[in-house]
Amino acid sequence: MFEVLPSSEGFTVQTVSEDGTGGLWVGYNGERIDHWANGELTQYTRLQTNLLLAAPLYVRSLFLDRDRLLWAGVLHHGLLQFKAGAFQPAPGAEALPKDVLAIYQDRTNRIWVGTQEGLALWDGHDWSQPTNGLSPALSARFAEDPDGNLWIGTEGGGLTRLSAGRSTCFTKTNGLPSNNVRSLLFDDTGVLWVGTSSGLARSATGVGVRMRVAWAMRAAGSATSSKTAAVTSGWARPPACSAPAKADLNQLADSLESVLIRSFGKTDGLPSGECSQGSQPAACRSTDGKLWFPTIRGLVSVDPSLITVNSNPRRSLSRRS
Repeated sequence: MFEVLPSSEGFTVQTVSEDGTGGLWVGYNGERIDHWANGELTQYTRLQTNLLLAAPLYVRSLFLDRDRLLWAGVLHHGLLQFKAGAFQPAPGAEALPKDVLAIYQDRTNRIWVGTQEGLALWDGHDWSQPTNGLSPALSARFAEDPDGNLWIGTEGGGLTRLSAGRSTCFTKTNGLPSNNVRSLLFDDTGVLWVGTSSGLARSATGVGVRMRVAWAMRAAGSATSSKTAAVTSGWARPPACSAPAKADLNQLADSLESVLIRSFGKTDGLPSGECSQGSQPAACRSTDGKLWFPTIRGLVSVDPSLITVNSNPRRSLSRRS
């Protein structure tokens, strides 16, 4: 069911992004960046850049913007861009923190960068570091709601909504299972889903201030907005990927006590019981409809249209009051 990209097998894949033409960019937690295009592999290591890096490439984020410019966030080396066949420092990157974990482009084409020291914003000409009430905590998750408000997930600082230059913070006191936010997603109905280190929550009424816990567990990862919400988790043991129906998650958050989910592990082709975390973009959907998930032992893909009705024992998720 799940297939491992051969060149990635045995390696920790941290981030994956489409290249805009059907190919994939793959970032590793150590040494290299891969580009798959038209069935051919090109690898970029620290010796194949314009940087002459003394340390390995610990890639945390690969992001293709709307102009098809590839950005790369690399621990200890900051923000890079791919130009003229090589990775090089982004314009003005010397003024930014060196540990870049997340990259996001909003609807006005501004580039947001999440670092271990907070946020940075590129308006196309200059960098700024927004403050106006924003948490200085590590920022590694972004999502934009239908009204154009930007939501920012942090490690330890909860969730922040940035609207018209004003920020509002949401924490456990507003219903979040934890102040460590690991993933954010607005589904096709405008509801915000929030994956945290202690469970999954969603906004009770659209983007309202009250979060409701959908389920409680040790860690929650990335949810998709398809009919089945695929969740990559940080559970200590397999399975590393689960697929509850989104309708069941909505009902669970509203009233049900538990739902059954389908779990996937090594018997389904996963190379490891642990998916990677701490990056954005993380998982992605390619143009052929496949879902791609980074794990600590390689990059895996699955065609969701080929997943059959579950015949395996299923795990029950319970709502936490």
